[in-house]
Amino acid sequence: MIQRRKEKEEEVKSAEEVEGQNIVKSIFEHDQDHGGVTSIVMGIPGSAKTAVCCSFADYIMDYYPKEKVWFRNSMYSPVQFIKLRNTHKVYIEKCSNVRLFDRFTGKDVTKKLGAVYFTSFDDLYNKSLTGGCNAVFFGNSNIEGIPKDMDMGTIKWMQFMRYLLGKHTWQHILIDEYSELAGARPSGKMWEIVEQHAHDIKNARKSNMNIYSNTHQTSDIDFRVMQSIMVIVFLYGAHPYRFSRVNKYALDNLPKPTHRTGTYGWLSYGSKFGRVHFPTVYKPVKNVSYEARFVDE
Repeated sequence: MIQRRKEKEEEVKSAEEVEGQNIVKSIFEHDQDHGGVTSIVMGIPGSAKTAVCCSFADYIMDYYPKEKVWFRNSMYSPVQFIKLRNTHKVYIEKCSNVRLFDRFTGKDVTKKLGAVYFTSFDDLYNKSLTGGCNAVFFGNSNIEGIPKDMDMGTIKWMQFMRYLLGKHTWQHILIDEYSELAGARPSGKMWEIVEQHAHDIKNARKSNMNIYSNTHQTSDIDFRVMQSIMVIVFLYGAHPYRFSRVNKYALDNLPKPTHRTGTYGWLSYGSKFGRVHFPTVYKPVKNVSYEARFVDE
């Protein structure tokens, strides 16, 4: 009896892993009839959610070298794209007062990183790489009624995503800390801007746009945007989502990620769910840490 029970448990686990692999494949599969896929990775700090997004980016660049990958990084936080195996290039909106600094020495490293300046979305698109990661920093939009410290370049990121919808080619967008773009409970003018962004996310599939993002919990994201996300990756410390079949018991049993064992998670895609293992946890680059800041000139 014990042996049969053990075999049954192993069989169920195997089925969950197979389903998890199938869901991961669907994130990257280029199906013209189905179109793009929107996904979000969730977990507490240290759950390797950014590392999972980095692994997505490297996979895309390995298997789709003729397509463009765009990376959005938080301001005043360590830049993550330097962890990628593949080529990356930095783009800064001209007159945005954005600079990159070494977090250890405080020195300006904008020129050292070979930053390219652009003046418009068209200019950015024409200068960008294929087969590499395009890390983009925008300035504030200066919209009346929205304080600069609530913008931090995020509104132009949403506008840029809308611009990319018109390209109708396979595009890949990675958003670190999605709550900074489409956070829960926006007010005033931001409510309208996030509502437009929610419509854009719904249309992303039709334009062959794949969106990969991360946040701490689903409650951090505006409900209109969250409803348009197709795949959820739950990592260590993530809370359940009421529209997902992944329950609290499954999430509570996820082990804490390490560089030796990698990270484990659960995936949810409509009525489907599965377990997944990401063997590589991207380590910080030794003695290197940069961040983007707004500076007064």
